[in-house]
Amino acid sequence: MNETTPSTTTANSPAKRVRRQYDTAFKQSAVAHCQRHGGDVKRTAQELGLNHWTLRDWMQAERDKHHPNWPASPNSATS
Repeated sequence: MNETTPSTTTANSPAKRVRRQYDTAFKQSAVAHCQRHGGDVKRTAQELGLNHWTLRDWMQAERDKHHPNWPASPNSATS
């Protein structure tokens, strides 16, 4: 997996929760994997060891990149 987890633990301090950072190639492959498997974000996130909200954000960013005028949800479209 292409993630960077900086070490923040020292001898005198408790372990801190660190935000993982993923490179662009990993994000793109995760989105493609999800799309190939029917768009099941929760299942794909579990397979890849990701939080499903993280993958959902990546999916939305990819959609917005290709379809900038696409409504965020069916309820957000105006009549």
